[in-house]
Amino acid sequence: MKLLLALLAVIVLAEGWDLPTCDTCKKWIDYMREHVITAETDLDEKVDEFCTTYTLPFLTSACKVLLKENMPFILEKMKEHLESQEVCAAIKLC
Repeated sequence: MKLLLALLAVIVLAEGWDLPTCDTCKKWIDYMREHVITAETDLDEKVDEFCTTYTLPFLTSACKVLLKENMPFILEKMKEHLESQEVCAAIKLC
């Protein structure tokens, strides 16, 4: 199984495809920017809403964990006005 995952990763990287985590992360950054996240915003609620709406059902819980664990760093990088690709690369999701 580990070999299969390693081969899949090599194929994905060789073809220049984005990893599923990268695509989800970039969509989240764009979603946050579009929905004007403020200090009063319930981020857990926004993460739940985003992951339920924009990911496949079997990835919803992984999406929620991934975004909630990385939220402080994501917010910090967004304040630096980085592009979504740069933010997600900084947290090793791209």
